[in-house]
Amino acid sequence: SMVEDFGRLCAIASSGAVRTLSHQRLARLEKTFDLHVAMNHQVEDREQEASDADFFTVPKVDNHVHLAAAFHAERFAKFIKKKAVDEGHVEVVPGKTLGEVIEDAGLLKGVNNMADIKISVDKLDVLADYTTFARFDRFNSKYSPFRMARFREIFLKTDNFIGGRYFAELTRDVLNRQEATGKSWLTEYRLSIYGKSPGEWKKLADWVMGRGEHVEAEEQGGGDGSAGVDGSRNTRDFSLLSENNRWLIQVPRIWRILSSKVDSFAVLMQNLFGPMFEATLNPAAHPEVAELLTHVVGFDSVDDESAPEFPMDMCAGTTADQWVSAEHGKHTPNYAWQLYYLWVNIATLNKLRLARGLNTFALRPHAGECGAADHLGAAYMLARSINHGIELRNAISLRYLYYLDQVGLSVSPLSNDHLFLKLSDSPFRKFFASGLNVALSTDDPLLFHLTEDPLVEEFTVARACFGLLMPDMCEIARNSVLQSGFSDVEKMELLGENWDLQDRFRNDVNKTNVPDSRELFRWNHLKHELTFITALANEQPQALFGRIEKIYKGFEMVKGTVQCALEDGEEGKAEEVLDSFISKLESLKSQIKGT
Repeated sequence: SMVEDFGRLCAIASSGAVRTLSHQRLARLEKTFDLHVAMNHQVEDREQEASDADFFTVPKVDNHVHLAAAFHAERFAKFIKKKAVDEGHVEVVPGKTLGEVIEDAGLLKGVNNMADIKISVDKLDVLADYTTFARFDRFNSKYSPFRMARFREIFLKTDNFIGGRYFAELTRDVLNRQEATGKSWLTEYRLSIYGKSPGEWKKLADWVMGRGEHVEAEEQGGGDGSAGVDGSRNTRDFSLLSENNRWLIQVPRIWRILSSKVDSFAVLMQNLFGPMFEATLNPAAHPEVAELLTHVVGFDSVDDESAPEFPMDMCAGTTADQWVSAEHGKHTPNYAWQLYYLWVNIATLNKLRLARGLNTFALRPHAGECGAADHLGAAYMLARSINHGIELRNAISLRYLYYLDQVGLSVSPLSNDHLFLKLSDSPFRKFFASGLNVALSTDDPLLFHLTEDPLVEEFTVARACFGLLMPDMCEIARNSVLQSGFSDVEKMELLGENWDLQDRFRNDVNKTNVPDSRELFRWNHLKHELTFITALANEQPQALFGRIEKIYKGFEMVKGTVQCALEDGEEGKAEEVLDSFISKLESLKSQIKGT
């Protein structure tokens, strides 16, 4: 049924009539928003001035950030230098100390001892530049400090010879800085599970919780995570849980590589989801995984979307257990096919966890960063929100569907600028003005950002490039919280007690700093579009469409007239205009009920 529905969606989205309708509706929404801002910016400014919050204090969630690149480049360089000086004697790979690895890399040339080595950001060579544009392979190589895979293994992996201790110390440092901001800087960091073996979950849980075979006695080391006095390579006595962060598990779509480690795609899915089902059914037998899952809020699907893949019609007749390594080892399954298997396992697991009173998970994949538009179609069907989504600029019908259902888009303009789409061509402002549920995220701060507050840096660049106003910034920040996997109780604390109402009354301006007039505008137009589409689907008379359009086109004029009348002290005139408008709405409501 998924294949049939997916084919039908693709056919609808490619229809000329649907594309024309979608273009007209989205253009109308965008222009109406510009008119609203032109006529009501002073009203919105006054509402914000009366609020208890401002942009810097409202909660902002970085919904899309990969932990292996979550660190500031300069701090990372200083961290490597400190470890070289303090722990050059510690064995970090079999048979090699950190000092020997650094010497093999040629970093000791021209210096007499470890304390004199110079590790600059330029030498580290992790910042994205013009060479990474449209080159996903070069982008991936930037994850390796000094362009050497061994340093990535030592410093940015959870499962290595030192038990991921350096990676954990870097993570704890960035979490400490987030916690110092209160709740204005929140994150949803990604950690990888590949599906190579079911044991990945236990190892990852031990790393996050700060325990397991690789964590030795507390008296051997200090609470700062430094090595023990005896030079122990694995000592750590802190966890990586934080009230400012929730975890997502990213599942790389790298079957072409993993096919040498598993017999079929079904085995890969079993390795990925089997331990989760076991920990849900019997948490006492799998306490580490069961505890980690309480801090996981969703799953991401990641890889280069522009890479060649099998067409859906060639995958549709093949099940996961039939996609075997011997026959399809070099063939990448279709994006939609892979996403379906993630979704169906997550949906089944969620039913089980819900029945047991446990937290559930959302599917929030990368989609529409590049590649085919049908990726966005599959994500629309299966996902709650997506990361990137910039290719919706070329998929107008799907963009309108994303608007109508308010599917979340976590967009990373600075990342896009270095990889696939320059800032000058970014559709972010168009998406936002049209009313799509957009948030800003950093993706990979190590590669793309220059400050120690990368999310604010992302907002600052967006404000300058896209002409965002402060109400816009706060609306985007509020969207990030709504898209996030933080619990209902936490969202109530962050956004207000009515945050989950499906109308304008959900807004608490003292929590979000989003003007009530902005919230009213957004809800009125979303409801109008849903009414329009419902009427169109029910083949309502064309005259009814005309009346709806005429009334809503006059809505902005009414607001402006009322505002001027109130400023001139003519309350009677304002009341008369409002009564007339309400009368028209009531008449329209009666007509809709009678058809």
